[in-house]
Amino acid sequence: QVFISHTGQDERGLVFAASVLKPALETAGISTFTDYDKLSPGCVWQAELVKAAATSAVFVVVLTQTFGKRFWCLREVDAALHGHPCYPRGGVVPTIIPVYIDQPSSIQKYSLQEVKQQLHKHVAELAAAPDQASVAECDELQQLLQDPERLLRNLDALSGYQAVRRQRQTYLQHQQQASQQQQQQQQQMAGSSSRGVPPPKDEEWQLARRVVAAI
Repeated sequence: QVFISHTGQDERGLVFAASVLKPALETAGISTFTDYDKLSPGCVWQAELVKAAATSAVFVVVLTQTFGKRFWCLREVDAALHGHPCYPRGGVVPTIIPVYIDQPSSIQKYSLQEVKQQLHKHVAELAAAPDQASVAECDELQQLLQDPERLLRNLDALSGYQAVRRQRQTYLQHQQQASQQQQQQQQQMAGSSSRGVPPPKDEEWQLARRVVAAI
């Protein structure tokens, strides 16, 4: 199973994950996990996300500008890199594939203080839940409070894996055209299911094919 980690806060990353990468993988006969189609109503979604990230054979990280400022995205990366005591892998090391939708230097990160604040917030939320899954994840987050910087180091560590990325010229063109594209998106795609994001381009499909080839 391939876990696709992404943030829905970045529209281009969401569209790439849901409308390009997932179909490309499944067309190749590869099972996928994404939060929007695998989490059951009423489940402890935090624990289910971590379990899936910790046990997937392949972990694909769709890196966009705000990925590093989404706590549960960082938690997914941590589970993929370090595993989880409740979900042993039996010695299997997952394949990690970072996919840079945006230029690496543009990816935002929490400060260490913000990471600590997020950890305390989610520990309090999970501690108030009575179910065993919430208690187990709460215990893990309390352990992370002993070394909260690990969540930031994980993000930096992704640069050490073989990444799939756009050509530099593509990044530059995107930066130059971002304002114009945003206006066009609002006019052309208003009311669409992708909330103003244009249909995937050939370069997105090329990125997805490269991910499939890497698995």
